[in-house]
Amino acid sequence: MKNLKIYFSTIMVAIILAITTGVYAYEGSAIVFNDKINMPESIVDGKAKVEVTRDVTNYTMYYEFVEMNNSTYNQIVKLKDELSVIQYYNIWEDIDGEDNAETENYKKYVEAYNSYKQKYGTTVENYMEEHIDEVQSQIVALWPSYTGNWATASENTATINLNSFTGKKDYVLWIKVKDSSAEYYFADVYELTGTKVENEPEKEPEKEPEKQPEKQPEKETPKNETKPTTETPKNETKSTTETPKQNNTPKNNTITTVKTLPKTGINNFIVILIVISAIATGISYTKYKKIK
Repeated sequence: MKNLKIYFSTIMVAIILAITTGVYAYEGSAIVFNDKINMPESIVDGKAKVEVTRDVTNYTMYYEFVEMNNSTYNQIVKLKDELSVIQYYNIWEDIDGEDNAETENYKKYVEAYNSYKQKYGTTVENYMEEHIDEVQSQIVALWPSYTGNWATASENTATINLNSFTGKKDYVLWIKVKDSSAEYYFADVYELTGTKVENEPEKEPEKEPEKQPEKQPEKETPKNETKPTTETPKNETKSTTETPKQNNTPKNNTITTVKTLPKTGINNFIVILIVISAIATGISYTKYKKIK
């Protein structure tokens, strides 16, 4: 009985894994789960490696990338994260039992539960099978439909040219597998970052700024200050060439001096030098008068 429970639990885990990894198949008008095709968790360098189980043979794989808006992408990612929490809870409950909280499966469930709570500010409360079907249908309804512009996948690898765009873009990757008996369609969503390098306009070489002439410090204008002099004026009158006005008396333009003439031994005359200064004319002259 225990082995049978493990067997059915393993089947359920496979189905839940198919749901959370975006592996859905269209078979006619009905949507069925398919555990034969596994979509990659991520796309690396523009390449998505799709796995197919060994019992699928003689098939051809086709793919198509369809761009989608970011709002729809985020809605799908949130629903997938909710299914991941349910997945880990069901694995822990079916294999280990609710009373066993020390197993690795329980730790994975708690990690997924806390991650969802931190990311979205709410928790997953409904783990019923009906709710799983409801979430699954919401995801499928949000996928943008394929356009029919299929490309053949070489070695089960879908490729997209990341050099064709810049920034981030959201895509749904559709996979079609066709064998001798049926066609199956599978899809999942991815956010890709383009690597296109925009052609930047050539920049002109920067010109060195012209050197401005250095400003000379302004010289201070000397103030007209009259400094007092302490020099004693010399008792000299320089000769001048000016002609005295209206004066016929001859003048000797000589330096004015005062002298005492020597006495003569004959007449005992005393010669007194009388100096008359002609201040009015600015000229100095000497007049001699003999007194008996």
